[in-house]
Amino acid sequence: MRIILLLLVAAIPAVGAPPPLPVVKSVSFGAIRTPGGGGVVGGQEARGTIELSGPAPCVDHCGTYVNGKAAGGMFVHVTSNNAVAAVQPSTGMVLVPVGQVEQTFTVLTSGVANPTPVLISAWREGSPAQTTTLNVLPPSLTGFTLDQSTVVAGSTAHGAVKFNGVPASAGAVVATVSSSNPAAAQVPANVALDANNTVATFDIKTSGVSGNTPVTITAAYRDRKESVPLMVNAAAFTKFDGGQGNIAAELNGAAPSGGAAIALSSGNPNLVSVPAALVIPSGSSKAGIAVTLHPDYSEHTVTITATYNGVTRKADEHLLANIKPDLAIKEVTLRDRFGNSITHPQDAQSYKMCVAIELIGVSKWGHYLYPLSTLLRVDYLSPTGTGTSAGHEFDVPINFPITASGGAFTFDEAHTHGLPTATSTPDIIWFDPTCIDMPGLPQSGSYTDVTLTVDSNNKTDEANEGNNTHKLRVTRQ
Repeated sequence: MRIILLLLVAAIPAVGAPPPLPVVKSVSFGAIRTPGGGGVVGGQEARGTIELSGPAPCVDHCGTYVNGKAAGGMFVHVTSNNAVAAVQPSTGMVLVPVGQVEQTFTVLTSGVANPTPVLISAWREGSPAQTTTLNVLPPSLTGFTLDQSTVVAGSTAHGAVKFNGVPASAGAVVATVSSSNPAAAQVPANVALDANNTVATFDIKTSGVSGNTPVTITAAYRDRKESVPLMVNAAAFTKFDGGQGNIAAELNGAAPSGGAAIALSSGNPNLVSVPAALVIPSGSSKAGIAVTLHPDYSEHTVTITATYNGVTRKADEHLLANIKPDLAIKEVTLRDRFGNSITHPQDAQSYKMCVAIELIGVSKWGHYLYPLSTLLRVDYLSPTGTGTSAGHEFDVPINFPITASGGAFTFDEAHTHGLPTATSTPDIIWFDPTCIDMPGLPQSGSYTDVTLTVDSNNKTDEANEGNNTHKLRVTRQ
């Protein structure tokens, strides 16, 4: 009988002893917090809840107040058995505020390649743990977008494949990509999700098309597929320029397969001839060609018309006039047989008559038709011993030191008074004299009359600005 009474007395709590501490009743995840747990995609945060068997007493941080309310409570241990689900704070100690039965905590997850169950445990010091399973899931494709729905052929669009989580590692998540019309829009065969990213991007390169072309771009991952329409518009004819014997056409995008044939026509084929078409090569956006100019002796402006896909543009070609500088005799001087300048022959020996040729009128803008040579006609009467005169006539060829190359002229050993400018007065170019051997005069006072004519056919003396003929009498002293 004594033994039974002692046991009963020992089981009765002592008067004034503190109540027993609550224990963890459950730990759960999800909107419905059940011990069975829930699931979260790797890379997302999971919010867990600890439920106690009763209100938390003040065991830790007692006497601490925030906004007038007690801030202490009771710590609960929370741990994870897999690093892909990391409990926060990293100490694994979650404070349940005093008087509260529940408290939430955060778990940071990492990417996984396959569904991964993680055991989460929660317990109060000295009491058994409660556990739940948090399923960390691999990412799924959730969306697919393009940065633009319409592009001009030859430009690049950009696609974005979106996932609801991160991959276990770079390249672990690979979506396939396809185009319904690879000739118009090219895409990579697949695109991989980079580590710690939820969006994978790629380029969509377009090619030239002859007309507006609809294309469907599709991204797929596992059992999910997303498709987005893309319109590839044909490039438009946007620019046409001409001048200085060249024309150029430009599109705002790439020319289609086979090229873009820009139809051409000239307002005056007799002055400017053009081919039937200027072709911009496939994949290119512009091209240029030379036109053939047929200038005459007047200035002209000829309009060239270009047409492509119903768009017409025009460009003007300005033709400068052909200009033939005037050949003229600048001066005639005499020299003795030793090359010394003289005004009159001093004896019966032969002498030299030196003729300087000049080009007059080279200040205008135009196509200069400089002569490279000419003929100097020499006509004179020489006295004889009987007092009669004998006539002589011959031509002296003169070559001008002018070099033509690529449409430009170089004057070798020429003396110039200016060169062609837009505002100068008529300029002159002259060359070193050409000397002709003349027979001596037989006696003092005898003379000969000489007529010099340059370019007697007047082929290059179009404007008649200069003197083609020069007459003089040479008398022996």
